[in-house]
Amino acid sequence: MSNLTLDILIVEDNPADARLIETMLAKITDRRFKTLWQDSLAGALQAVQRQSFQAALLDLGLPDSQGLATLQQFRAGAVNLPIVVLTGLDDEQTGVASLREGAQDYLLKDELRPPLLSRAISYAIERQQILARLHQSQRDLQTQEAFFRSIVDTNPNFIFVKDAQGRYILANRALANFYNTTPEFILGKSEADLNPNPAQAEQHEREEREILETLVDKIVSQEPVRGADGELRWVQTIRKPLVVDDQADRILGVSIDITERQLAESRLWQQAERGQLLA
Repeated sequence: MSNLTLDILIVEDNPADARLIETMLAKITDRRFKTLWQDSLAGALQAVQRQSFQAALLDLGLPDSQGLATLQQFRAGAVNLPIVVLTGLDDEQTGVASLREGAQDYLLKDELRPPLLSRAISYAIERQQILARLHQSQRDLQTQEAFFRSIVDTNPNFIFVKDAQGRYILANRALANFYNTTPEFILGKSEADLNPNPAQAEQHEREEREILETLVDKIVSQEPVRGADGELRWVQTIRKPLVVDDQADRILGVSIDITERQLAESRLWQQAERGQLLA
């Protein structure tokens, strides 16, 4: 950063204070600063539209805006610009409040010194860069989550995850449709809340507790299940412990609808039996 010239926007309605800041920046030897001074919020907002800056030194008491509203309006017009708020010695509370409103740092005008000013600008720039990377990582995670969610939801099999108490923490759309509800409604529910067969729900809960205790998968090759509309379907289900952060406290389950296969096998057996009778 020391080899770069940093463009700094000074937003200050007092010409003497603005010149003092420019003089201090000129005394800093480890980096170069190029400044632009604006004495109003409107002028500052126009400046950030015309020119790119690395940071802004913002006085909150301006002719056309006062207090934290100045910071809020300026941030709305310069979303990604690092901001160092300038405040009086008797108004340090406002400086602290400005941090909660999105400023990267604040400085007391009466205590301004070249090293302190340089350090505050550098910190504001670095903090904004860290926040930008963090926001980008969050957006990437959200995109990735939406991508995997679309894969799970478009899968025709029943896919679910339960916690150690047997409550659903994930359910795909196929399972929700089977119970004539939505994935969001299922979250936090147990199978006993959804399955019209209480005995089957209780059996599944026992099996899932055993899976978490033994860490051994449970495979059921065929099993009848009944949906909310009373329709009977046959499924093949695998339940397995899901290890997260070295802890197996969740159950991942996938059920494949094998109803058509069951019906086909049943017809084949019936044909075979009729053939034997005829023979």
